[in-house]
Amino acid sequence: MTKQEVRETIRQQKRSMAQEEIAELSAKVVAHFLASPLYQNADAIYTYVSYNQEVITHDLIRQALLDGKKVAVPKIIEKEMDFYEIHSFSELVSGYQHILEPITNEKANPEKDTSPIMVMPGLAFDQEGHRIGYGGGFYDRYLECRKQIFCKCAFAFSFQVYNHLETKEFDVCVDQIVTPERIYHAECLHSIVKG
Repeated sequence: MTKQEVRETIRQQKRSMAQEEIAELSAKVVAHFLASPLYQNADAIYTYVSYNQEVITHDLIRQALLDGKKVAVPKIIEKEMDFYEIHSFSELVSGYQHILEPITNEKANPEKDTSPIMVMPGLAFDQEGHRIGYGGGFYDRYLECRKQIFCKCAFAFSFQVYNHLETKEFDVCVDQIVTPERIYHAECLHSIVKG
């Protein structure tokens, strides 16, 4: 399938999900991630703020703040994305495309973090870590010069993970994909079943 065909297939599947199902599966994804050594050893979490039928990240944000980790979320300014540190969930307001964005102007600097994680959204992934985003290129551009700084982690429902996707050279790959059932480690091409 082409990128556009994959995007349309996944969008249709996501639109068919009930809100209760999204919430239940999202809770499993977040629980797997919070229990992982990757999260426990991280000092900073750079994460998307969920919108529509994405894996819900609100509980991740709240827990990371409670755990004393640095939390940074994206803001779109003039068609470019950057990350801003927040200290409370209440610092998020409706912004670009009605997605919650930080009201703070405290731009995050991942170069100063010891072990930052980037939690990325996307429409489709494969077990080699390839990612198909929404088409805006925001994460590809942001990570272009920062790929080596972050451990890049994606949250996804199981139907979003393919065996193989055709992607372009400039598409940023992820190191790990967390689904309700398992965590895929793309760098070693195997998965750990989480029961």
